[in-house]
Amino acid sequence: MSKYRDLAVLGAMYLALIVGASALLVAQSQPVGHDPAPAEWPDISDRPLLTAEQAAEARATGTAAFEAADKHYIVAGMPAEYTREDRI
Repeated sequence: MSKYRDLAVLGAMYLALIVGASALLVAQSQPVGHDPAPAEWPDISDRPLLTAEQAAEARATGTAAFEAADKHYIVAGMPAEYTREDRI
């Protein structure tokens, strides 16, 4: 009977060792903190998307054509907030 008890104790010790090592590895792999936002984002919200000519054309035709980030876009049904005269 002592032999089985010794095996059970030895098995429990190995199991505790495996669980402890796994918990340590998981704890070390977790991030320790992060910066939630970059220090400075460029503020481009005040820059108009369309020039005065593009906005006038968009109001007349309902389609806006413009370039952004070196790409050419054509948007049908451009929202009125982008084509308002006071926005430009």
